[in-house]
Amino acid sequence: MLSEGDVLGGVRLERRVALGGMAEIWAGREGASLVAVKVMLEAYSGDATLRGMFHDEANIAERLLHENVVRVYRHFEEDGLLGQVMELVDGRDLRRLLQAALKARHPMPPSLAMFIGRAVAAGLHHAHTLLGADGQPLEVVHRDVTPHNVLIDRRGGVRVLDFGVARARERITKTQAGVIKGKIAYMAPEQILGRKVGPQSDIFSLGVVLWETVALRRLFTGSDVEIVNQICGEDVAPLSDVMDVEEPVSALIEHMLAPSPAERPASMQAVVDEIDRLSAVLWPRGESSAGPLAAWASAFFEPVKRTTARLPGDRLAAIPPATTHSTDSARPEEATLPGGAEFLEQTPVSPPRSDPPAATVKLPERGADVRGFDDGARDEPEPAPEPEPPRSSTAERALEPAPVRFDSLARALPKVPLRLTVPPAPPRPPPSGSLAPLLVGAGVTLALSLALLWRLFGAR
Repeated sequence: MLSEGDVLGGVRLERRVALGGMAEIWAGREGASLVAVKVMLEAYSGDATLRGMFHDEANIAERLLHENVVRVYRHFEEDGLLGQVMELVDGRDLRRLLQAALKARHPMPPSLAMFIGRAVAAGLHHAHTLLGADGQPLEVVHRDVTPHNVLIDRRGGVRVLDFGVARARERITKTQAGVIKGKIAYMAPEQILGRKVGPQSDIFSLGVVLWETVALRRLFTGSDVEIVNQICGEDVAPLSDVMDVEEPVSALIEHMLAPSPAERPASMQAVVDEIDRLSAVLWPRGESSAGPLAAWASAFFEPVKRTTARLPGDRLAAIPPATTHSTDSARPEEATLPGGAEFLEQTPVSPPRSDPPAATVKLPERGADVRGFDDGARDEPEPAPEPEPPRSSTAERALEPAPVRFDSLARALPKVPLRLTVPPAPPRPPPSGSLAPLLVGAGVTLALSLALLWRLFGAR
């Protein structure tokens, strides 16, 4: 068990900010620098497959040097623990920002959604075109582009994180046939069907993220089977059919969500170029930039608290009426780590600022069937549980629920006093006939018998 003050990988741990299914994340200091440390949980550190995945993520992420990708400085193994030393980001993941926006009825303007999309596309294009030591493309595909893995900092910077399920030519672990990785609701059709994935697969996933960011609701909902049928059955609603949004924005997202990889943009760079073109025409005064994004998100960087929050995709209650209040400043908060906010629930104390550009987005009617981002997570298990890689028997046992003891359940039941009520005896049935004739006959017989005896013995 790690604790504050421990030194691991050359970093003095100061506080644990997140605990996930496979790893925990700590904030710490390396000399005078603040860094993040991601440590695989000890229960899984002995599993060869999971260890390989952990090394894969580090080997890929350490090569990525881009302003829109969370920096991983190095990885280490110490005292049987596997860890990565990462960039510490003062921010929130996109999922938490959308949760807060939904609760506050303050949708993100499409201009800011497009700015986020451009940054994510630029970071992923850098990964897609990464070369190995031999000068050949590494063929990196993220395969898990979701709001959970998009981080927004206080200055409006956008970063992609978590290449833990990325596919690359130099991977140590190989995906087995029939095994898919990622979150189902954000997968491209070819990824769900177990076919070859490529940069266009990440483009589809980014299209889902942008659709949801603008619409402020989930695109694919329901059970796993229903979601798969929606994605593979080409059941994708154009954004303009459900929202009042600029037609070029809807057209770009629809292009990214094309069912066939060949029908989508040729590369993430093409997505970047198209968003730049749209921004120059639709938002020429710089509405699609870091400054307005930081202003919009400032009200949602309030301190977070742990709750029993639901995971993304859970059905929400009716949305409360919109508020028109504004706040002058956001409360200061300590830095959070990549992925750290994913395990926490954010409740904004102050309503959002009113200075960002007005959006032309229509929120769902109050009381409508809204599937939002509130944890919203399943976590979420998540609404669409992501397929997991094969685990050893040790890892499987670690995930099994504890057995239920029925004697313990019996002791936990409330003690209700037992009250017995004896029912009254049923009434006897009345006699079937009168006894008078019998009594008269018996009396006559007795009298005759006495008279006879008197005659026989009385005379003597």
